[in-house]
Amino acid sequence: PGVDEAFLHVHRVTGRRLAEGAAAFYAGRMEASDAAVIVAELDGQVVGFAYVESDPVNYAALLEKGAWFHDLYVAANARGRGIGRALAEAGIAAAKGFGAEKLLLSVASANPLAKALFEKAGFRTTMVEMTRSLSEVEGK
Repeated sequence: PGVDEAFLHVHRVTGRRLAEGAAAFYAGRMEASDAAVIVAELDGQVVGFAYVESDPVNYAALLEKGAWFHDLYVAANARGRGIGRALAEAGIAAAKGFGAEKLLLSVASANPLAKALFEKAGFRTTMVEMTRSLSEVEGK
């Protein structure tokens, strides 16, 4: 089933709307000129959000005129309805609005559905992040 545009509204939200149901961090970033907090509503209920932030110069990522797609979440009961795709498109539009020429993101290797969603939205793998736990016992 596709998203019925009459019921899905993806938009930049006001502080009051998001502060009611999301972390204080996002509420604090909503008025920032270098960030976009995007919320998806379905049948009057918030069912997902995305967070994109401008990153004009990032030497560690070898990035200039860029942006980071930090978060995209869709509630389990709302998945499979095009909401993730709509949030991804809104995040891409937000990055373009910042003047970004590249949009970067990280996807957990244990989340193949998210990886597939972003690949369908035009993202491609460019780097592989590796992690080592420092609390592990040596030799085991």
